[in-house]
Amino acid sequence: MLYGAPIWATSLEYSKVIRRELLKVQRQAALRSICGYRTISYDATYILASTPPIDLIAMERRKLFQIRRGLTRKTVQEAKGDTMVEWLQRTEDAKKGEWTRTLIHDVRGWVMRKHGSMDFHLTQVLSGHGCFSYYTHRIGKKEEPNCRHCPSTLDNAHHTLVECRAWAAEREELEAEIGQLDIGTLIGKMLSNTQAWEAVSAFAKRTMKQKEALERAQQLEERNMTN
Repeated sequence: MLYGAPIWATSLEYSKVIRRELLKVQRQAALRSICGYRTISYDATYILASTPPIDLIAMERRKLFQIRRGLTRKTVQEAKGDTMVEWLQRTEDAKKGEWTRTLIHDVRGWVMRKHGSMDFHLTQVLSGHGCFSYYTHRIGKKEEPNCRHCPSTLDNAHHTLVECRAWAAEREELEAEIGQLDIGTLIGKMLSNTQAWEAVSAFAKRTMKQKEALERAQQLEERNMTN
């Protein structure tokens, strides 16, 4: 996608259509890399995939091309730093992907991490888009946002992570690995070491698989009742 970027990068400043189409294609690729639902916002997708928006990358390539004869490791790092600053500003100004941005408030640390990969279940927990009644209610697939596993009237990613009593055993096992489970420090702990990342990923997989199994069972029961 970035072939010839130093040449066409400036056109993105004048054509919203071209920029929008490029971002759309990039987002599709990013969603595949994190196994995410297509309803995840652009901003949240780029954060989870650890990739800046393509227009910022293209402008970075142009800057480096313009100074190619005097290119050094320092100038490359400075250009990447400028891209990160612009991306962070965009992230702060974003109106969507609030849950992801709340969790991953240190985008730079997230992008620069040396361990940890995304998968289908971890992406659901970190995006809030997945097998949560609040989400399926919002997209019109469930009548109520209430939790299927406890009396709570709201089932979202936050509820699954820290509140739902159905996952008390899984939560206790997770806290034995990372300490007290707190939304504000969760990502920092994941970034601190491989074991913590894997513990959170395992929690996401165990809980989300059980939620998915119950959802399928209830859907099958509803279909049988209507036949």
